[in-house]
Amino acid sequence: MLDKNVGDALLKLDLSPPTDPPSTQVERIIDADQRRVKRWTRIAIALWILAALGAFLIFVMGGLTFPLIAKLIMEENEARAAAENVPGGAADHRNDAKSPHGTLEEPGTPFQVLAKLTAMVMVFGTASFMLLVLAGLATVLLLLRSRTATFRQINANLLQISEQLKRVPPNQAGSTGV
Repeated sequence: MLDKNVGDALLKLDLSPPTDPPSTQVERIIDADQRRVKRWTRIAIALWILAALGAFLIFVMGGLTFPLIAKLIMEENEARAAAENVPGGAADHRNDAKSPHGTLEEPGTPFQVLAKLTAMVMVFGTASFMLLVLAGLATVLLLLRSRTATFRQINANLLQISEQLKRVPPNQAGSTGV
């Protein structure tokens, strides 16, 4: 009879170390995770907005510059036609060795406006591309941080449930004495 009591006592004996989860530490970790997720959310959103603005800026620059180039070409053609109608002006124009659409040395020519547009589009396009890459990277990091935070919250909840179950006496846990 004594052996049975000792066996039951050993079965009921809880040999796990009596550690209560430091709830303040768990809450602090969860709060830090939530702050990280919010920070990465803001960073990702800001980068996506900047990349979209960069692409929109390129679109607007092209939409405004190409009509300007067309206007400059029309003005140049009108000036050329007027110079041909003036006596002596046509001979000077024919002897001119310049390109019909101007060069980079002439300010305000369609060629120079197109060259400036190309340079600006290259700079803004490269910047927008880099912002898109950074926005994608920030989004991936946001997903990883939120997933880590979710797992930590699940682990904290499971730890609390485990501690609550340890406190429940075996008779109330649903065991029946037969």
